[in-house]
Amino acid sequence: MDNFSIVANKDLADIDLLLREQPSLPEAMRQLNLCDTFVGVLGGQTVAVCLLARRKNYFEIVNLAVASIPEESEVTYQMLMYVMDYVRVQGGSYIEIGVGDGDFRRHALLIRMRFRVVGVWRDYFARSKHAEQGNRPAHRDMLRYRIDLNELQPQ
Repeated sequence: MDNFSIVANKDLADIDLLLREQPSLPEAMRQLNLCDTFVGVLGGQTVAVCLLARRKNYFEIVNLAVASIPEESEVTYQMLMYVMDYVRVQGGSYIEIGVGDGDFRRHALLIRMRFRVVGVWRDYFARSKHAEQGNRPAHRDMLRYRIDLNELQPQ
């Protein structure tokens, strides 16, 4: 993918893009202020934003928003690989990410990348008042994935 780069810069984060995955502006801003922020840029345009939180014993991707573009799957893959390398450099061993139960492409990608399901937060989206947006399917449950970076071979 030509002209794609990832930078750690909160100032380049596209709030509208974050709001695709986190429908509450105050919560999106809170996450942006508290997390490490990685921005994917393709041809001079911001096409992805990833927010990474440091937890007590692991790192968590709290928002991974990617624009609806033909390269969406490749951008998502590249963002995840970048975050995995970043966590390794930081001395981390685990990354977790939560995905709505209807996001089949993201589930397939995470499984291909060797993330494993470690839990299901039942009725998460109903309790969190996440609303259906546009033509995206409404999610009910959140599947929690984890990857143990120590089990992976360096690439």
